[in-house]
Amino acid sequence: MDSTPISILALAVSILSLIIAIKRFSLKSGLDIRGYWGVAEQVGCEDKFVSRIMIENLKDKALVIFDVYLLIGHNYYLEIESFKNCPLIIKPFEVYSKQFPPIEYYYSNNIKVKLNEMLESKDINKRLVLSTSNGKYIVKSNKKQWFLIQDIFKNNQTMWITPIRYNLNGIYYPPNAVYVVEITMANKKENVPIYTSFYNYSIFEKFNLTQDALESAEQLELFLISKAEEGLLNCVDLKVIDLKKNRSEESVYSTKSKEVFKARYLNWLEYFIYGKLCTIIDDYKLKIRNRINKH
Repeated sequence: MDSTPISILALAVSILSLIIAIKRFSLKSGLDIRGYWGVAEQVGCEDKFVSRIMIENLKDKALVIFDVYLLIGHNYYLEIESFKNCPLIIKPFEVYSKQFPPIEYYYSNNIKVKLNEMLESKDINKRLVLSTSNGKYIVKSNKKQWFLIQDIFKNNQTMWITPIRYNLNGIYYPPNAVYVVEITMANKKENVPIYTSFYNYSIFEKFNLTQDALESAEQLELFLISKAEEGLLNCVDLKVIDLKKNRSEESVYSTKSKEVFKARYLNWLEYFIYGKLCTIIDDYKLKIRNRINKH
């Protein structure tokens, strides 16, 4: 019997086991960190500042960080965050991210330092440097973050769609909910959403809502108070909130256009060719208008 296939299979299994063992060892040894930082400017702040960082631990072991710096050029270490009193511990394969407010100014040895030109310059190398329990670690390159607005400027057929949700005291209600009954009982509180189609439905255990009761928040509240007085609704207090009125008073709803756009699929030619062409034409028209306005 030819044992060659068995030998080849055994060799393949051995090689695969070796690769897995090496991979596991590599995940446990040394450091592998991916990082990102971003610079921003703000009205009222003369200095540009590091507004956000992201540090990703790519190893299967915890990462201990004492300080985070941005190395600008060869010799300027800009402190971003210090954890000397309580080291930052990033668990295996976890990500640490943080945003920072504007600064008053930069200083070193009791003198103010101006960094705007160096932070703006694309010719000056800038890298994240971490003080870790394994020593100094230089993040090799800044992980470039993608922003949707970049694609919108490149192609005006790109649409940014944002879901709007209605949140009342930490609870989200669907658009068909017109009232919320806040019922306070002896030992708990309960929020009951009410829909216009709820009359003649058994929302409450001992009675049904009527169509007249749902005409307004005031009528619904009076109706429920009467049921409480009759002993049909167990509560010590109740309040009816008019969700429809609240929505109309909030800018996120009242300022939205009533026009409805029905999304349709754009094929490759419509998006990448026609969309790009329209964007170029629109950009050219905008430049012409700006020149006319200057004169």
